[in-house]
Amino acid sequence: MGRLDGKVALITGAGDGIGRAAALLFAREGARVGVLDIVEERAARTVRQIEREGGSAVAVVADVSAPAHGARAVDRVVGAFGGLHVLYNNAGTWAPGDGAVTELTLDAWERTLRVNLTGTMLMCRAGIPALIDSGGGSIINTSSPVAYRPEPVCDAYTASKGGVSALTRSIAQYYARHGVRANILIPGPMVTGMTRDALADPGYRDASIRMTALGRLGELEEVASVALFLASDDSRFVTGSEQWVDGGWMLGPTQDPIPPA
Repeated sequence: MGRLDGKVALITGAGDGIGRAAALLFAREGARVGVLDIVEERAARTVRQIEREGGSAVAVVADVSAPAHGARAVDRVVGAFGGLHVLYNNAGTWAPGDGAVTELTLDAWERTLRVNLTGTMLMCRAGIPALIDSGGGSIINTSSPVAYRPEPVCDAYTASKGGVSALTRSIAQYYARHGVRANILIPGPMVTGMTRDALADPGYRDASIRMTALGRLGELEEVASVALFLASDDSRFVTGSEQWVDGGWMLGPTQDPIPPA
């Protein structure tokens, strides 16, 4: 028996990276999965893998920042599987031109907030009525350690993820009365579609590892397993929480042992 038997999940950005890892894991745990991605072939590839493993999934091509797309995506998944129990907002972007507030471009600011914050809001607005109609469910929204300790300096990304955290807490408080839980998932440094190029640079990779208390990069499946907990009934008394999967990045750089006095 899987931990998500009988549940329907919609995961954004599920064609690659953490979202793909979560889609595969959720399906292995019994969920029927809506695989949303802005790139059709990426979504289709994830669906094919789920189906090869005997699971059930449907590809949904959508831009989460487009107001009409969220409603269409939810309708597609509900139409295919009869309901919605889990909404995992994983899609995000880190736009070129981001940086300190006096240096970032306005295009980077607007694009980042439109995808990361407005996109999350739009998907929640579309998905919450379906969650309520299905008897309640779980929302998982992706934030970032830089929303809490802004290093490196990327003020558009930082602001967008800080907004996601605040929005999620508000959703958790208001919609609890309808049986909807909402939690914040905070992945640390790891190789994803968004970070792959940056982490290919040995200097940046080594710096990221040094900033992580456990002394390594994370794995996609490690985030997916925490998302599974938040999606499942194992977390039925958890809402408004921050679930860190950062290897201790928030603790600061690794330190050499202090020699005895």
